Amino acid sequence: MEKSTKELISEAAIDLFNEHGFEEVSVNEIIDVVGVSKRTFYYHFKSKEEILEEFYKMRAEITVSKLAIMVGKKSNVDKLIALHRPRIEHFTKVGHNISRQIIISNLQDNKGTFRHTKQVREKIRDIEVDLIKKAQEANEITNQGDAGNLSDILIKNMMGHIIMCVIEESDIDNLIPKIEKDAKIILGVKY
Repeated sequence: MEKSTKELISEAAIDLFNEHGFEEVSVNEIIDVVGVSKRTFYYHFKSKEEILEEFYKMRAEITVSKLAIMVGKKSNVDKLIALHRPRIEHFTKVGHNISRQIIISNLQDNKGTFRHTKQVREKIRDIEVDLIKKAQEANEITNQGDAGNLSDILIKNMMGHIIMCVIEESDIDNLIPKIEKDAKIILGVKY
């Protein structure tokens, strides 16, 4: 299937942001790589910041689309980890520069990047809470704390790892194992 012009612009921009950093890349550089006019760029995007917003929206869609993978897992803990994995993989795929710019954009001027996925986040949280309750009932985990609180802690742990990885520019390839190890410690996974 052939990619749309919008997808081509977005992919080229993300590659350039990763290679040179968000602030160093101009709209002119993006359109030069794609071979489109400025008018075409602005038809699809209001600014290069909007490309990041669109890119972040894909993260929520990735998680929802991968829910089917979770169903095939045996334990509730494995299902919970499978639910989080696509979100973490998204950050590891985009790298430090894009992740940093998404965070900076929202700290400097709330772009709504995180807000627009609230409904999706609430649905995913409901699934997380249900899986934690089932894991508690099945004695898969020793932490019998409130499932909603545990879900919130798991998300904050994940985001904390991502933010620290971006700040420290640490090895992004180790992000998934670190987050999953901490999740198992938080939940009190029985081995």
